[in-house]
Amino acid sequence: DMGRNPEASAVSMAGAQLCAIEDVTIRGDFHAGVFQMPGSGGGIAGLRVLGGRIGILQNEYRPNPLASDVILEGQSECGVKVLNARGPVILCGFRIVSPESPSPQYRAVAAESLSRAGIDHAIANLCLADGSIEVKGAGGTAIASAAQDTVLRNVYVKAATILECGSAAPPAMVVAGDPARWKRVAAYAYTSPLDKGSVAVDGVERSD
Repeated sequence: DMGRNPEASAVSMAGAQLCAIEDVTIRGDFHAGVFQMPGSGGGIAGLRVLGGRIGILQNEYRPNPLASDVILEGQSECGVKVLNARGPVILCGFRIVSPESPSPQYRAVAAESLSRAGIDHAIANLCLADGSIEVKGAGGTAIASAAQDTVLRNVYVKAATILECGSAAPPAMVVAGDPARWKRVAAYAYTSPLDKGSVAVDGVERSD
C-alpha cells in the first residue's frame, strides 16, 4: 500500500539476477509500481498494480525481462513504459485497463529509446502475447512504439487506435481500432527502417 507518495516507486529490481516478483499487489498514488524488472534469469508472475502513474517502468539494460499473469489498472500515464532493455520486454498473459477518463497522452504500452547518438532502435523492444488492453474514451491509443521492434500474438484491444509504430522513424504505421468493440490481433510484427535489415514473412524475405 503506497498511500500518497507520487514520487516514490513501490518495488525496484535494478541489477537483480535470478530474482522474482511473485503474487504482489501494489495500490495507491505513486510514480511506478515496478521500477526495473528483474532479468538475467528472473521474472515477474502474479502482479497487480492498481493506480499510480506507471504500472511497470523499465529503464535499464537488462536481458529479456519477462512478466506473466499481470494486471495493470488505472495508471494515469502508462501501463508499461519501456525505455531500455537488452532484448524485448516480454508480457505474456496480461490485462491493461486505462482510467475512466484517460489523458490524451495516456498509452497502455509505450516503448521509446533515445541514446546519446539519437534514436536507438536496437533496445527497448516489445513482445506482447495472450493479453488484453482497454483504453476508455473516444480517442485513446493502446500501444505506441517510437522506433522499436514490436511483436504481438493473440492480443485483444478495445481502443480507438490499436497501435502506432515508427513515430520517431517514419514512415509510421498506424492500426485503427474501435473504442466500443474488442478486436483481436492474431499476429503483428513491426521493425523500423533504421534496422537496415530484412524481415521474413510467411517464408518471403522483405527489404527495409
